[in-house]
Amino acid sequence: MAPPNVYTFNVQDSKIIRIVREAPPAHYLLEIESFASLKNSVSQAPKTFFESTEFEGASHKWILVIYPAGNKDDDGVDHISLYLKLTDKLDHGYSVVATIKFFIYDYRRKTYLIIQGLGEQSYDVMEKQKGIARALPLSDFMSSSNGFINGDRCKFGVEVLVADATSRTAFCSTLKERTNSIYTWPIENFSQIADKEHSDVFTREGRTWKLELYPKGNAAGYNKSISLYLFLVDFTDLINGKKLYVEHELRVRNLQNQKDATRIGLLSSCYYAITWCGRLVSAGRWCCRLPGIDVQYSDVHCLWISREANKAAHELADHESVCLCNGMGIIPSGT
Repeated sequence: MAPPNVYTFNVQDSKIIRIVREAPPAHYLLEIESFASLKNSVSQAPKTFFESTEFEGASHKWILVIYPAGNKDDDGVDHISLYLKLTDKLDHGYSVVATIKFFIYDYRRKTYLIIQGLGEQSYDVMEKQKGIARALPLSDFMSSSNGFINGDRCKFGVEVLVADATSRTAFCSTLKERTNSIYTWPIENFSQIADKEHSDVFTREGRTWKLELYPKGNAAGYNKSISLYLFLVDFTDLINGKKLYVEHELRVRNLQNQKDATRIGLLSSCYYAITWCGRLVSAGRWCCRLPGIDVQYSDVHCLWISREANKAAHELADHESVCLCNGMGIIPSGT
């Protein structure tokens, strides 16, 4: 049975739970020899907080952060502010969901006051510190009747429960307006291309691309069509499952009538990186699913320009990051 909560604090906050128990925190307990010295020391330093040594809890590594006079940037002035910082390295798109309990030892009653916010806290690569700015009014903490100070000593602790292993989150962003980013590729001596030809690298929508042409077709289009591919050149940021969804249009211009072009329509492509034994390899053309390979691939879609009828082969894929690119084209000069 838990000991009764005998405290009456100056400020009540419906978003904070305060209960009492006898058992110490499961993961970390810090005893401060002189709270007054610590408070004075951090008040004169650029950082107004104290960080504990690193400890492990729930299979993750953490640091307890204490603001002895309150975190003024988080509306915690004249309070004890307590935070838990995650020191594990997190990749983009991943988060750790945790329930945090902060502890303050009561020397008089030999119990612990537990201070806990409502709900769970989500840690990610952008937010790695969570806590309670107004954990306890400083006047209540210093009051001798509450027993949190023994001479000048005090104890703070923390206990953390992680909901699961690192969980995956997704983020989707889009361009608000589609831009008319046309790239033209003039090709000399088209009939003399033996196998394939690629364009110069060009930049559209903040990324680098290139076109690759197979005059005699490639894969299923061999000896049937002209095969044309749009490659993403810079793909090093497409890691940990991040994808780039692109809408683009490929054209072949009629050189007899410069205003006329064979328009294939709006194509949809999904780009993502492929790794081999943990190394980022490429964002190539086809996805070869072999045993033992961590396949994360740039599924660049092929356009077959049939000699009898124009056909576009493309496939929509799940996407998390979005970029719109329009009007990339090819001009064969010479047949």
